[in-house]
Amino acid sequence: MVHEMSNTEAPSARNTLTASDYALFRETARRFAEHEIKPNISEWEHQGIVPLEWWRSAGAAGLLCVEIDDSYGGAGGDFRSASLVVEEIMRVGAGGLGSCLTAR
Repeated sequence: MVHEMSNTEAPSARNTLTASDYALFRETARRFAEHEIKPNISEWEHQGIVPLEWWRSAGAAGLLCVEIDDSYGGAGGDFRSASLVVEEIMRVGAGGLGSCLTAR
């Protein structure tokens, strides 16, 4: 038997984001990827590690735990928001890093 969720059961089921919200969020993710990932990805891949400082910076920018409700410390976004982050990270050639963000 499949349990169907109502909009009152999960805060993430309530989508109040607009097209302009998504566009702004994509631009934030794009700038972050261009400035924080693209210049460093070759070195990180060579070293086999992404520095802890980067993870902290990505979290501070609201680009980690995007789908987690903000009441639990996430960004309060949805699947589309998380997809935008991954797309922008992969766009600068950091496929492995983008994949890490989708692993559950």
